[in-house]
Amino acid sequence: MVTHKCNCLKAVKYLYLVILIFSFLKVSAQRDTLPKNQDDKNPGPVIDSSKQWDMIDVIKKIFNKQSPDSARNKSKKLVYSVVPAVGYSLSTGFAVDITANVAFYTNNNHKQNLSEMDVEAVYDTKIQKILISRATIWGTDNNYKFVTDLRLEKYPVGTYGLGTGTSQAKEDPLVYSYIRTYLTAYRKIIPDFYIGLGYNLDYHFNITEAGNADKTISDFQKYDETSSSTSSGTTINLLFDNSETR
Repeated sequence: MVTHKCNCLKAVKYLYLVILIFSFLKVSAQRDTLPKNQDDKNPGPVIDSSKQWDMIDVIKKIFNKQSPDSARNKSKKLVYSVVPAVGYSLSTGFAVDITANVAFYTNNNHKQNLSEMDVEAVYDTKIQKILISRATIWGTDNNYKFVTDLRLEKYPVGTYGLGTGTSQAKEDPLVYSYIRTYLTAYRKIIPDFYIGLGYNLDYHFNITEAGNADKTISDFQKYDETSSSTSSGTTINLLFDNSETR
């Protein structure tokens, strides 16, 4: 119990340190909302009045890469962000997480929902490695919707067998690698309703165990120990989605 308490206090200290660093990095300054060549009778593109800085602005400042304010008025084909994070839990220890997201329209007329793709990478002190990629892509006029969920993991984890009332003496450290491939394509049939055909694959491989801490036979051994397992099949989906751009 004392060890857990000390670890939690360390985690809180690291968290406050990260918050403090990012607080200094976020700078804001005020300026006029309207450009000098713009008035109420001659409206133009609205410029952000807060002029807030993000991490990309800080990096550009460090490397002396400046861009004119007018560049912020131009609509970009891709809008992206990269967010680093740190965390702590008893099961993972300290974890470093990086999430990247990109949003875009699949047609220049913007008559469809905003499509997005994100990637997340996690690495922790328990040597768990996780890479996740998800995407939602809309076709023209929202007639089609494509959804993906892809994962690659190496996941050491402590298991305690089946049933309730297990104790730490029954802990069985398990290590496995995992691949997930979920793909679904939807077609609009009537407003807000879609029908979809998909394929799902869950593949666990390189499965190994250390055995129960008390040296007894583990449930993993009792129920036909295996080094890999595969779940695969097609799916038919019905979807209600009323987020369509009007």
